[in-house]
Amino acid sequence: MRIRVVATITAKPGQAEATKNLLDSLIEPTRVEDGCHEYVLHSSVENDHEFVFIEEWESQGHLDAHLATPHLEAAFPKFDVLTESVSIKVYHRVR
Repeated sequence: MRIRVVATITAKPGQAEATKNLLDSLIEPTRVEDGCHEYVLHSSVENDHEFVFIEEWESQGHLDAHLATPHLEAAFPKFDVLTESVSIKVYHRVR
């Protein structure tokens, strides 16, 4: 069953551009991963420090594999430095 992920990332004050660059660097390698149907980065109209990835994966297993990729594992320590918060929510389509 396909799943949709909404990942909200809020940059620390003064770190919006660096956070955006880090997130942007994840797009191309992620889009070629097995099971990735959608991986789109959005920025908030109201808060330039808030970013959202809208993702669609073939299954939870594909998402789990994504979370263990070298490019994402290399980014995790940078999130600690650049971001105030990261929220990842996983959804199933109802209709």
